[in-house]
Amino acid sequence: LCCTDAVHVCSSFILNPCLNSTSFDPTAETGSPGITCSDVIDIEPAFNASEETCFQLTTSLGWVSTRSTKLAFLAGCCQDSASICTPFAMNPCSNSTSMDPAALVPAMPPT
Repeated sequence: LCCTDAVHVCSSFILNPCLNSTSFDPTAETGSPGITCSDVIDIEPAFNASEETCFQLTTSLGWVSTRSTKLAFLAGCCQDSASICTPFAMNPCSNSTSMDPAALVPAMPPT
């Protein structure tokens, strides 16, 4: 990276995938060796998270899937693992407050 802190001049206009925006770590690895969050964060344009927008199909680099699915691959970029689509994902727990968003598989829309 040319910016040692992984923050460039356009960073404020790029999607922050984290529910808690301060938990985004641009230097975290995505799960692919040597690829950091700042390397891939701009594959999906910024959007206002909602039940509708999180489960819309979009195409990024030839990959067609829901935004929620794409954000699942960026979970390691958020120190608390919660994405901006987490509030709109299905909660399978009978006690809704017992759900652990870090364990969530956010590819399913709510029912």
